[in-house]
Parts: sequence; structure tokens; C-alpha cells
Amino acid sequence: MDTYQKNLRDKWFFYDNDIAIFWDGDKMFQVQNDGKIVDSFEENETVTTTKKAKEIADEHIAEISQEKMLSHADSF
Repeated sequence: MDTYQKNLRDKWFFYDNDIAIFWDGDKMFQVQNDGKIVDSFEENETVTTTKKAKEIADEHIAEISQEKMLSHADSF
């Protein structure tokens, strides 16, 4: 695998239910569901490491999951 492919691979974070987050290597993140962009968000400062980007993506997924649980609880 060449460096370009490794760098591109390191910018994708995968989750359950066909959810993936792509990090552009700077501030922008795109949330995809089954290959379609369903959301995006941007950090205030440049994210400089893959580890930090993964933490941010994980936090975003946790927030989305929490919001879905709360919205489902409201319907009962």
C-alpha cells in the first residue's frame, strides 16, 4: 500500500449501521450513512492527528446516538 492510500484510509472512521465519518485532514468532517452524506461538521481549530480526529468522530457519534435515544424516549 502506498503512502497516499494509507493517508486516505486513515481519514475514514467506521461505525455500526453503515455509518462512516470522513475527516478532510483539517477541520471538516462528513458523516455518511450507506455511502450518502447525511451531515457534516467543522471544528474551530485544525485537527493535527488521526488520533484526535478519531476522538472527535467518536464524540460526534455518541452525541447523535444520545439525541436519537432522547427523541425516541419523548415519543413514549
